[in-house]
Amino acid sequence: RKYDGEEQLVLLNTAEEPMLLTRLETGAAAGTRLELIQGLHFSGPLQVDEKGALTTVLAPRAAGLFSVSETTQTHLAGPSSVTLDTQIDGAVLSDNFWIEGKLTNTIHPHLLVIDGKLKRAIPLQTDPDGNWKVEVPLTKFPFGRSKHDFTIYCPATNQALPLTTFQTDIAIQGRKSRVVDAAGDDHGLARNYRKPQDPSYGAQMDILEVETTSFGGNLMVELTMGALSQAWLPPNGFDHVLFHLFIDLPNGKGSQRLSMLQADAPADFAWDYAAYLGGWQVAYYAAEEKDQTAPKKLSVAPTIKVDPESRKITFQFSPEALGYIEDLQGAKIYVTTWDCYGSEGGYRRMTEEGELWKFGGSADPNAARILDASSVVEIK
Repeated sequence: RKYDGEEQLVLLNTAEEPMLLTRLETGAAAGTRLELIQGLHFSGPLQVDEKGALTTVLAPRAAGLFSVSETTQTHLAGPSSVTLDTQIDGAVLSDNFWIEGKLTNTIHPHLLVIDGKLKRAIPLQTDPDGNWKVEVPLTKFPFGRSKHDFTIYCPATNQALPLTTFQTDIAIQGRKSRVVDAAGDDHGLARNYRKPQDPSYGAQMDILEVETTSFGGNLMVELTMGALSQAWLPPNGFDHVLFHLFIDLPNGKGSQRLSMLQADAPADFAWDYAAYLGGWQVAYYAAEEKDQTAPKKLSVAPTIKVDPESRKITFQFSPEALGYIEDLQGAKIYVTTWDCYGSEGGYRRMTEEGELWKFGGSADPNAARILDASSVVEIK
C-alpha cells in the first residue's frame, strides 16, 4: 500500500495451517528490510532477496503490517542448489503426474510444497547423483477443474524456486454408496412434528435418497428431495430447508452429540466434520474433542450444485475440507433437515400448535431440530 510518500506491506494468512509465501514481488531494492509495525503471529522484521522478492512462512491466521525501510542487508543467500526438470507450467493435468529434478547440495533438506501448504510438503529423496522424483496422485485435488502451484523450498536457507502453476481436471469417479429414505416421513424423529403452516411449505425437507461418491479424499453427496423450491430466490438454489450433513471419518475421534440440533447422532456414529447448508448460508465445522458443545468453525466449505428438475442437491467436499485423508473407505454420512430464517439465518422455532413460520409439535425449547433424517451411509 502506498500513500502520501509512505509505503507499507500487509501480509495475511486466513488458513488454519502454516503457509509458504513464495517469492512475492515487493518492488523493494535487493536486501531491503521490512520493519514490523504491528502484527499477529509475527515477531520481527523480514528481508527481501536479491531480486526484491519475499519468501517467508506465514503462521496460521497470521496478520502483519510492515514498513518498507531504507535499510538493506548484503548477506543474502547464495544461488539455489536445486534444479527442476519437469515442465508443466500452465498445463491441465487429468492423470497422476511426476515432478523431478536434481539437488547439487544435499546437506539441507528440500521440500516439494503444493499450494503453499507446508504441513503437507513432501521431502525430496535423492539418489547418489542427487536426482529426485516425486509422484503426485490426482486424488489429492478436488473434482472438476482447479488451479494450483508448486515450488521447491529449502527451510534452512529460506530459498524457493519460482512458482510453477498448473491446473487439474478430475472427472467425477470413485466408489458409490446409497441409501433410500421413505417418502412422507418428514415429521421428526418421534413422528409428531408438523411443518410451518404457510402454504409454500411442501416436501422440501423430505429426504428421499442419499448417494455418495468418494475418490481418494474427495467426497460428493447427492440428495434427492421430495420437492425443491426457489420462491425466495436463494443464492444457493433452494429454500424452505436447512441441511446438516455430518461426516464420521474412519479412526476419527469425533463427537456423538449433535449440539447444533439439540440431539444425539445414531448409534456407532461420531461426527468429525459438520456442514450447515442453507439457501443463503454455508458454514463448516470440526468437532472439538475438549468441548463438544462448541464445534470449531473452519475456513473451507463444500460447494453446492442444484438440479431443480430432478430435485437433486449435490454437495462436494474437497480433500482439504476433509483434512487430506488418503481414502474415505469406512467413512459414514448422516443428513438431517430443518429450516432457517432465510437470509437472517438461525433455526426456525417450534411451538406446540405451530404457526405460519414456526414448526409445531413441542413447546420444549430444547426439542430436537430434526424434521427428517437419512439412514447412515457407509462408504464401502
